[in-house]
Amino acid sequence: MAFQFVRVLWNDAWMDATEPKTVADIAAEHKPLVVESFGWLIIDDAEGVSLASERYLDTNEHDVFRAKTFIPRAMIRPNGITPVNLTKKRAKKLLKKLTADATPAPPAVPHPGKE
Repeated sequence: MAFQFVRVLWNDAWMDATEPKTVADIAAEHKPLVVESFGWLIIDDAEGVSLASERYLDTNEHDVFRAKTFIPRAMIRPNGITPVNLTKKRAKKLLKKLTADATPAPPAVPHPGKE
């Protein structure tokens, strides 16, 4: 079975420390925390989505997943599930950039008569 790698944008509940707050402070923070999660989309149904950020094959060539996240459907933002393209072309381009960034430039060669 092929699994799509996706980005999910969703509203998370949160809690802060027990420090005193005024009503104005509370009103200013009265909104969900918008979270961006990435992973292989395992289940997408009326209950919500299950993602996994790690995937490998077991000895019988079955997909096995770790680092799972469940996000309730009501918390997913409108149009909040977006496929992410994992292409070899992009990986090659990134590797080339990382290699270029990690390679020091050769020392400048002085020209005779110029300082």
